[in-house]
Amino acid sequence: MPCKIKNISARLVSLHLNSGRTVHLPPGLELDLDDIEIANNDMFDKLKDKKLLALVTAAGTEAEQTAVTTEASPATEAEAPKKGKTKAT
Repeated sequence: MPCKIKNISARLVSLHLNSGRTVHLPPGLELDLDDIEIANNDMFDKLKDKKLLALVTAAGTEAEQTAVTTEASPATEAEAPKKGKTKAT
């Protein structure tokens, strides 16, 4: 599946792709690639973490992959399991 990467830094960035090819991206340049070229590519991940390269979506905005974490809310007394034995009536 095609993807697009963009040099968001103010300097030339070189990236080694999974196919063995090296691309040199001047500032602001967007490049269309197959996603296999950057899948599990440590150099791409490192440059993306340093905010030198960005993965661009079809809408033209940078795609940010952020982990969403949610904390479990404490149960209210009505929802909390009762401790101890219950009396039979």
